Amino acid sequence: MAKLIAPSKYEIKGPWLVQDKELEELNEVLVKIEGKIYDAYEELVNQKASEVMLESGKENNELSLDEIREEIKGSYPLNKASKSVVLGSQDGKKITDESLLSLLKDKYLNDFSPTKLQIEIIRGPFEFSLNISSQYDGVLEVNLKMDNENIADDINYALKKWIKQYKPKRVHQIWSSFDLGFVSSVFIILLLISISSVIMPDRSLYKAELLKKSEALLNNGISNTEVCEALEVILELESGHVPKSFKPEVKIDKTFVKVSLILIFIVILLSIKPRTTIGLGKKERIAKFYKVWINIVLIFIPASIILPIIIGNLF
Repeated sequence: MAKLIAPSKYEIKGPWLVQDKELEELNEVLVKIEGKIYDAYEELVNQKASEVMLESGKENNELSLDEIREEIKGSYPLNKASKSVVLGSQDGKKITDESLLSLLKDKYLNDFSPTKLQIEIIRGPFEFSLNISSQYDGVLEVNLKMDNENIADDINYALKKWIKQYKPKRVHQIWSSFDLGFVSSVFIILLLISISSVIMPDRSLYKAELLKKSEALLNNGISNTEVCEALEVILELESGHVPKSFKPEVKIDKTFVKVSLILIFIVILLSIKPRTTIGLGKKERIAKFYKVWINIVLIFIPASIILPIIIGNLF
């Protein structure tokens, strides 16, 4: 029977915005994961102890099953056991603990500016790690070493429920990874081209005036009194001469101005991109700001533009 095997290592791009609430719920998941890893460890120890008993023969073995278990637990790699939660900052400082919940209660946390969270649980050959970093793409990285398929499924199920609830939406990921420098450069180039096409040089504007005048003369017919004027128009068109007294009235398209201002406004808004933030200590306000900012840019502003148009069309 075919079976879908979940990857043991995977990454999910940010922006991850985690604060006390999200991390307290993650702590509950970690407690379950630790319990499952311990179950897998005990199952492996019992399996190896039973194999030793079968190989040596129960009647010839001087050690009891419990004693064999203790010997197996003291052998490599089953003697490996560690649990750590590390909160790191950009300047290399760290706050460490064995429990995420205990770390959240740490007295030094208020003056700390975390940039990464590293969680690791090791029991024998079984390992679990979860890392969140505000650097680079701000990814959440999960790594699970577990050959017990059923327990691996239980661990992935518990963790993915938390991930599903708090992972960033696709539109947030696109916004966070968008190259606004390139977009801004293209926009500025297009804006300059548009302005240059609207604000014409004096020679082109004066030529347009002469063409209008010549068209008016031809439509009405050139009288004897207008011959000199017609010759003057011809000479000026041919020579490209622009009198110093000519002061063109430049008219800029209002629609173009509105569209340009809206585009500039959008570029400014999108340039403040949400980034993965571990909202603890000094970073708490930043995480709160990003959560509000996302709602303003992606919900409130579009709604304030679209709703009046819809209402205007309906009524």
